[in-house]
Amino acid sequence: MHYLKLLLGIVACLFWEGAAVSGQNTAQIAVDNKNYDFGTIKEEDGPVSHVFVVKNIGTENLVIKGVLASCGCTRPEWPSAPIAPGKTGEVWVAYDPKGRPGPFYKTINIMSNAADRRVTLSISGEVVAKPERPVVTFIQKVGPLELSRNNISFSIVSQNETRKERLWVKNSGTQAVTVRLEKLPSDLNVTADFDTLRPGAVREVLISIHPGQKKLGHVSVPAVLSVFQGKKEIQRQDFPISANIVEDFSKLTAEQKAKAPSIQLSGTMLKLGKVSEKGWLFGLFGSDATGIVEISNSGQSPLLIHSISSDRQELLEIGKLPKKIDAGKTAILKVKLNPKKLESSLDALITLVCNDPNGPVRQIKVTAEKEK
Repeated sequence: MHYLKLLLGIVACLFWEGAAVSGQNTAQIAVDNKNYDFGTIKEEDGPVSHVFVVKNIGTENLVIKGVLASCGCTRPEWPSAPIAPGKTGEVWVAYDPKGRPGPFYKTINIMSNAADRRVTLSISGEVVAKPERPVVTFIQKVGPLELSRNNISFSIVSQNETRKERLWVKNSGTQAVTVRLEKLPSDLNVTADFDTLRPGAVREVLISIHPGQKKLGHVSVPAVLSVFQGKKEIQRQDFPISANIVEDFSKLTAEQKAKAPSIQLSGTMLKLGKVSEKGWLFGLFGSDATGIVEISNSGQSPLLIHSISSDRQELLEIGKLPKKIDAGKTAILKVKLNPKKLESSLDALITLVCNDPNGPVRQIKVTAEKEK
């Protein structure tokens, strides 16, 4: 009986002690929103964060003793100072999506001296995986900078269009570098988003063009790529940029297209065969290799020739072509090759830009082989 009374006394003391503690601790915690949905986020954009607003709706100071996250990818921060009655504090939670594609749901537990000693919050969302970087081959080096290409060709660009080409760059040096693209004509509106590259950094650079109304035909810009360390230029390299700029045909009506010019070529392959430096009459007179292509206009409006050019202009001489070929008419394009300038074989392209909406850029391939 003595032991039973003692046990009941201990239980009573514990009960009243707990009741006293409960009565003394009247801090109460409230959170503006216990669940936050980030929605869809991109892995490549890096960590995202949200602030949960915590309010003390009790009568005593609220002390946050700790905040625990269910995953190491979730990092919380909380106020260390007590939160007075009626005041608020912030619990900051960051989530790192790196290497975690797909949906996620993470919990965060706030431990405090409030009557509700543990409050659970949650964050959720879905991570869009970072696109895999393609395998890049660097073919050009300008000082410590490596390039995936040594020129930019925009192919066909409408006057009112903005086109972009990609260039991969790598800083293989030990110091940060900056890059500039220089000698760019203002009327072509060529821009590049180069930025400072740290040592070892690999970056995709977008080079864009928006020609506007000032140019038509084939253009080739002898741009220069310059590499700097600080304000000092350490290396520069020719970096030609080319484009075939055509009229904006997007607003033509069906009737206008039906009445438009139509270019016809007698052939798109010009084979000059085997050529020799030796001419006729015992080699006293030279013998250039010559070929012709007939260019006709089978449309109903004049065919305008905006430009005609070759990627091997040092070897090929292109004859004059009328700027305008009337409907139903034909012009002759003469192409001449000087065998003395040819080392072994020729594989060149002649590019013609015109106002045919169905084929504003036409190409003729020219081949030849030098006799030994």
